[in-house]
Amino acid sequence: TFSEDDGCSSCPDPINSKFGDRKIGNIILIFTLSLLAEMFLPWWSVALVAFAIGFFHSVNGWKTFGAGFAGIGLLWLTTAGYLYYRSNGLLTVKIAQLIHLPPFPSILILTVIWGGLVGGVSAVAGFYLRLLLSGEQDTKK
Repeated sequence: TFSEDDGCSSCPDPINSKFGDRKIGNIILIFTLSLLAEMFLPWWSVALVAFAIGFFHSVNGWKTFGAGFAGIGLLWLTTAGYLYYRSNGLLTVKIAQLIHLPPFPSILILTVIWGGLVGGVSAVAGFYLRLLLSGEQDTKK
């Protein structure tokens, strides 16, 4: 616990922090629920999960976008790394040949960026739909 007597008046108070753990919690929630959704549903189900988390459990636009980007980007990074390992890179090389890119780092980076954008845009769309329906204002920053 933090108190004024500890000599750290500028330290954040984790108990009373309004935004502290919510972003990390959203990232973990998006990652976990999207992993479960991708086991049984099409790839775009991750967008539905990020949209729902953005709608029901978000703070502001940028933090919501970041949580969606990080959650889905990390999920697709993990999945792409696992598939690369399991196929000894054969699947990655074939896909890289189709789109004329060098195999390993560029395909992995492209996968993370694409997944992150899907997650981030979906999450922020859910957040702004909630604002539109409730008449609230974005807290920004």
